[in-house]
Amino acid sequence: MKSTTIWVGLDVHKESISVAVFEGGHAQGRPGVSIPNDAGQIRKLFSRLKKEGEVHACYEAGSCGYEVYRQLAAMGIACDVIAPGLIPVRVGDRVKTDRRDAEKLARLFRAGELTSIRVPTQAEEALRDLIRCREDAREDVLRHRHHVLKFLLRHGRIFRETKHWTLAHWQWLRTQRFEQSLAQTVFTEYLATLEKTLARVTTLDQEIAQQAEKEPYKAMVGRLRCLRGIDTLSAMALIAEVCDFARFEHPRELMAYLGLVPSERSSGNKQRRGGITKTGNSHARRILVEAAWHYRHVPKRSVTFKARWKGQPQPVVDHASRRRNACTGVTSASPRAANPHRSPSSPSHASSPASFGRSAAPRDRSLPSERLAKDTPMHVDARSQRSSESGRRDSRPPCVARGLPLNPRAQSEKASRRITVMRRPGRPANPRVIRRRCSLARPLTPGIDEPETTPWPPLRRRELDGSLHPREVTQPNVGTYPSARARPCRTNEPRASTDIARPHTDIARQRGHWLPRIPHAARQ
Repeated sequence: MKSTTIWVGLDVHKESISVAVFEGGHAQGRPGVSIPNDAGQIRKLFSRLKKEGEVHACYEAGSCGYEVYRQLAAMGIACDVIAPGLIPVRVGDRVKTDRRDAEKLARLFRAGELTSIRVPTQAEEALRDLIRCREDAREDVLRHRHHVLKFLLRHGRIFRETKHWTLAHWQWLRTQRFEQSLAQTVFTEYLATLEKTLARVTTLDQEIAQQAEKEPYKAMVGRLRCLRGIDTLSAMALIAEVCDFARFEHPRELMAYLGLVPSERSSGNKQRRGGITKTGNSHARRILVEAAWHYRHVPKRSVTFKARWKGQPQPVVDHASRRRNACTGVTSASPRAANPHRSPSSPSHASSPASFGRSAAPRDRSLPSERLAKDTPMHVDARSQRSSESGRRDSRPPCVARGLPLNPRAQSEKASRRITVMRRPGRPANPRVIRRRCSLARPLTPGIDEPETTPWPPLRRRELDGSLHPREVTQPNVGTYPSARARPCRTNEPRASTDIARPHTDIARQRGHWLPRIPHAARQ
C-alpha cells in the first residue's frame, strides 16, 4: 500500500453520485466520474481507492441522509458530512454543475476549509424523526382547522359564544347541518380529517412520553424539566435535535449552533449589529424561544415545580432556581420591608412578587408646596434621593449636584413644579421628547416678556450634539398666561473646560431662570 493521501469529494443525489479525486498535494485532480447511487457501486469504487492509499471522503448533508456515511464508515474509510451553509462561495463563479461541486468539495476539504457536522446514530435519528413527525402532525391540525372554519364562514356559520375549539365549540360543530347534500359531505370529511389528525397527535405524544421514561433519556429529561418553560415534549425535542450537549465547550457555541447570536456587519470604526443570525437548527431554536417567553412572568413555587425538582441533583436544582429568578430580578434573600407610612388597611406590597427584592425607602407623597415648606428642594424628591443612595445616576441639576446654590427666585416660590427631560445615557436628547415632556406654561416676567413680541429661542442643534444636555430645572408657576405653549428652561453646562456663555443665557437671566455658571475648579 502506498502512503499517498487521497481526497474524495462526493456530490450525492438520488440517482447518481459525482466523484472528484485529488492525490496528495497535486493541484489538478483526476477526471471526474459519475456512478449510480447504489451500495454495490460505492463499495467497488472505494475498495479500489483504498488500495492506492489513505482515503478521506466528504459530501454535503442533504435529503439523502447518512447512509453513504454509514456505509463508508463500515468499510473503514474516514468520511465527513459537511454543513452546506458553511461552504465558502465565490461571488464571481456563475457556473454550477455536479462535477464542479464535487471538485470544489475535494479541494476545500483538502485545504481544511470545510466544517463537519456531528452525524447522529440510528437511534438518535429515529427519535428525531419521531419528534419531527409530531411537528408535522401539529401543522396538519392547524391546516385542517382552517379548512373547517373557512368552510363554515363561506356559508355564514359563525360561532360567537366562546373561543374556538373548546368543548362548546365542538358540540356546536357536530350539530351543523346543510341543505345541500354535497355541502354536508364536504363538511363531514373536513371534520373527520381533523379528528383523525388530532388522534395522530395524541398517539405521538403518548409515544414520546414513553420514550422519555426510558434510558438514556430519562435523566436528561428530568434535568431539563427543572427549567421554566420546558416540559417532557420540549425536553425530548431538544435532546433529539442537539443530541450531545457535551460537545459544546461554552454556551456561546451552543447559541451559535442554534442561530441565537446577533449578526454583525462591521468595518473600520463602525460597528453594525443586527438581529439573530437564525442559522443552524431551526427546530431547537423554536423550542428555546418559546420556552424563554415563560420568563416574562414572576416565578412562583408551584406544586408542579416541586414535583419536577424532587429526586434531581442538588446542583441542578440550585442552578434552575437561580435562573428562574435572574431574568425577573427577584431575590428571595432580600424581601421588601414594610412601609411605615402605609396605612394598616392598605394592601401590603411586600408580599407582591413584583416588589420582591426592591428598595424599601418610603416615598414622599406630599404636594410640591408642602415639600417646599419642609425645606426640600423642588428638583429633588424621594425618588431622586433613592436613586442617588442606590448608586444610580443623579438626575439633579449640575449646580445642585456640585453643591452650588439654585436660583433664589425659584426657591422662594411655593407653587413650583418640575420639568423633566428624558434622554438615554450617553446620547443627546431628542427635541421631540423635550417638547412633549415640557407641559408647563412659560412664566411671565412683567415689563420684560410679552406673549406676542418675545419669541422663545428654538432648540439649537449644537445644544443637543453632546456639548450641552437639557437638565431638570425648577420653573415657578406664577404669572403665566393660559394660552402659552410649553417651553423648556435649560441650564448651561459647557462640555470643555472653558466657560463660554450661550446666547440663550441672557434670555434666561432676564426671565429669572438664570443659574450661575459653574467655575472650572468647582466642576472638577
